[in-house]
Amino acid sequence: MNTLCDAPDDTLLTILEASGALIAVWDIPTDRLGWMSRPAGLLPDTGPDNADFNGLTALYHPEEQPAFRRRIADLLEAGEDFEGEARIVDVGGGIRWMAERGRLQRSRTGAPVRLTLVLTDITARRLAEEELRAAAKARTVLIREMNHRMKNSLQMVASLVQLHRMRTRDEAARAVFDDATARVRAVAEVHRLLYQGDRAGDVDLAALLRPLAENVDVADPERLHFDMPDAPLEVPVEQAVPVGLIVNELVVNANRHAYAGGPGPIRIGLARDGRGTIRLTVADEGRGLPAGLNWRNANSLGMMLLRTLTSQIDGELEIESGPLGTRASVAWQV
Repeated sequence: MNTLCDAPDDTLLTILEASGALIAVWDIPTDRLGWMSRPAGLLPDTGPDNADFNGLTALYHPEEQPAFRRRIADLLEAGEDFEGEARIVDVGGGIRWMAERGRLQRSRTGAPVRLTLVLTDITARRLAEEELRAAAKARTVLIREMNHRMKNSLQMVASLVQLHRMRTRDEAARAVFDDATARVRAVAEVHRLLYQGDRAGDVDLAALLRPLAENVDVADPERLHFDMPDAPLEVPVEQAVPVGLIVNELVVNANRHAYAGGPGPIRIGLARDGRGTIRLTVADEGRGLPAGLNWRNANSLGMMLLRTLTSQIDGELEIESGPLGTRASVAWQV
């Protein structure tokens, strides 16, 4: 131990050495370096010629040394302690990650007199974190590839359904095929966003709903009006698929049944309130639901799908209809 440091008693010395931390003390006026704790075998013996600030800097990995010098310069100027992580080169030439804490002491006149630097080996933790990051990255790549393949498979299914549609002249059957195709494409669109997005398990609803609605075979896509948040509104895939199918059903119904004399506007809104509730709305300005129809117990396939899909996300479905149009809304919590 360097005589620069006040000699601790045997108990404190044992504690310091058992901690495994490197504790260096740099006397700034004399540029002398001493050690309160220096576990054997961790650092090379720098010798008396390197018992100064340059010797302390030389303990760091070459790529870390410029940043270390800047930290010390900032410390001497501002006087604020610092914490961080940096690499050193051990006695065997290996690289070790160290948690770094620097504390400055000043004289009564305010001049910097002593720097105490504590370095704790965190190599095992850093390696574990890197392994976790690598595993997470590999998992993300795998999930994206699965979503990519799922999207391609669903598109193939949609194409096969359309081939069957082309083989029939029955308009009612063609409508059934068109509905099935739209539903398959809605799920495919979710998987497309999943493999293209930054987060493998979440989908931005605002980015999902626009292409879903535009993919519906409307007479004039420009009559679709969107009221979407500027910021991403992400939901888990378990909710994105039912919500995508709900939008598909509502837009298809509005496009097919709302306007008797020709196409009219369809408005699609999405918002989250301060309590975290997401609300999706699809509204038209058409003729409304048939008189006497109770949508809560209607047994048409579309209404049954809407109720079932809403229950899958633990949501609440409301449909208001009158001579000025129909407005459907679904509210749920993420």
